[in-house]
Amino acid sequence: MATYTSEVQIGNEALVLLGEERIASFDDEGKAARTLKREYPNERDQLLESYNWKFAIARASLSSDSTDPAFGFSNRFLLPADCLRFLGLYSTFSRSNDPQVNYTGTDIHHKIEGRFLLLDENSSDSDNEALIFYIRAVTNPLEFAPLFGKALALSLAVKCCYDLTGSITRLNTLQAELDRVMKRARLMQAIQGTTEVVVASEWTDAHDGYWGSAWPGQRGWTG
Repeated sequence: MATYTSEVQIGNEALVLLGEERIASFDDEGKAARTLKREYPNERDQLLESYNWKFAIARASLSSDSTDPAFGFSNRFLLPADCLRFLGLYSTFSRSNDPQVNYTGTDIHHKIEGRFLLLDENSSDSDNEALIFYIRAVTNPLEFAPLFGKALALSLAVKCCYDLTGSITRLNTLQAELDRVMKRARLMQAIQGTTEVVVASEWTDAHDGYWGSAWPGQRGWTG
C-alpha cells in the first residue's frame, strides 16, 4: 500500500478513479482542481471522525477553565484545538485494577457541550485536571496510514463523481469500492497495537445506575 506524501497526490488518485486528467495543484485552473480544493478538507476531517484511526488518536491533560458551568457540573475543560471527536477519559477510578484498561468515560459523570468537557467535582483524579483521549485533526498526508489515504482518495472520488462525470454507474462502483476499503481498514485497525478496552457498556451503565453523556462512537470500541 502506497504512502501518501501530499494532498495533490491523493487528489490525483481520486481524479484517476474518475477518468479525469491529473492536476499540478489545487490552485490550477479548471473545474477538477476547484472541486478538489473545495471538498478535500471536509472529506479528510469527516473520514477521520468516522473511525478511531490509530494514527489520529491522541491524549491530552486539560486544565480547568476559569468559568464554571452555570449548573449541573462543577468544572469545565476546553478541548484541544485539534480535537475532532472526544473518545473518553483516563482515570484511576476505572472499575478495572489494570492501569492499561483505564480508557473509559462511562464510570464518570461528564458531558461534552460545544468545545468544552464538563465534569463533576471529584470526578477526575484532580479537580483541576482532566486526562482525555481524542481523535485529532491530522492534516499532513505523511502522517496518514496508507489505508486512510486510499480511503480518502475514494471518498473524494465519490463526493466529486457526479459533479465531474455525471455518471451514476461510476458513482455506485466507487462507493462499493470505498465500502470494501473501509471494511479492510476497520479490520486492520482492530488488530494493530495494544487493545484498550472500554470497561463498561451502555447496558452495564443502565444496570449499575451510572449515567453521563458520551460523544458518538465513544463506547464499545476496542482500538
